Amino acid sequence: MDSRWDWLAVVAEAMPEGAMEAISWMSGGVVGAIATTLLASKVLTKLTARSSSSLDDLLLSALRMPVAVTWLLLGASQAIEVGVRSATTVSVLQAVISTVLIALWGRAVLTIGSYVLQRAAYANDGVGRFVRPQTLPVFYFAFQIISYAVLGYALLGAWGIDPTAVLASLGIVGLAIGFAAQQSLSDLFAGVMIIADSPFKIGDFLTLDDGSRGKVVRIGIRSTRMLTVRQVEIVVPNSKMSTAMIVNESGG
Repeated sequence: MDSRWDWLAVVAEAMPEGAMEAISWMSGGVVGAIATTLLASKVLTKLTARSSSSLDDLLLSALRMPVAVTWLLLGASQAIEVGVRSATTVSVLQAVISTVLIALWGRAVLTIGSYVLQRAAYANDGVGRFVRPQTLPVFYFAFQIISYAVLGYALLGAWGIDPTAVLASLGIVGLAIGFAAQQSLSDLFAGVMIIADSPFKIGDFLTLDDGSRGKVVRIGIRSTRMLTVRQVEIVVPNSKMSTAMIVNESGG
């Protein structure tokens, strides 16, 4: 062997068992991250610049960091598997890596999902027929709830926590809250249906079956506010608005 490389053999022999393999995995992760970054900045950026759509630019921006970091952390994960002897330490470090990956990819999903909903609500080409601007908050709220629930479930799994017990506890707590806030929840769901169905809009002049009359000035999740001709504001719970017979004098 060439004497110039003898020091490499000496270093390799002096290293603990598995250290060279761990270094190889770490190096592979670094190479993958660098390659991903260069590909995104040198090639994909130029390709997306030629497109008239902003979706590909958003996807590139949202996914560039998660993909690069994933390469790094996958290399680190494999290096930990072969280089660390303590099973407890390996388990904790793997859970930390999984947590970082879940957080990064969860953020990317939330960013992309928010853009898609905005695009669907305000598109002029018919794509947005299933999401209207007035129902966008409802869809966005539901999307966030589902996303955070999935991310929470994944985090529990990453740390070795049985999600069944947690879900059972949350179910009991949710049942208690439901009984305690039954009227508020009724107003909330009615508000969602009013926003989705749009039987009236802000500025319409309404007459309710109890004789209340006024112009709609605000449609909230819990209540609807009307301003009478005497400039008196009436706050009507949405549960009542959803069941009352309404005469819309503005034509809807």
